[in-house]
Amino acid sequence: MIVAEAEASELYCPFKFSPQIKNPFCVHDSCMAWRYLNIKNEHEESFGYCGLVGKPSKEDVEINLQS
Repeated sequence: MIVAEAEASELYCPFKFSPQIKNPFCVHDSCMAWRYLNIKNEHEESFGYCGLVGKPSKEDVEINLQS
């Protein structure tokens, strides 16, 4: 799923569900799995995705930018 960097911090990370972990949310740019896409919208937001779920298709990128 392609998301704006700001939106990613509101999503749960599937690998951080443990009683010892205090912050179960995505840390995007602080995570080795976060992958930036070389695109920005009119608000200069950066977009990316979790590399652990695979690379998004070209269609996924185009749909996300239109919404």
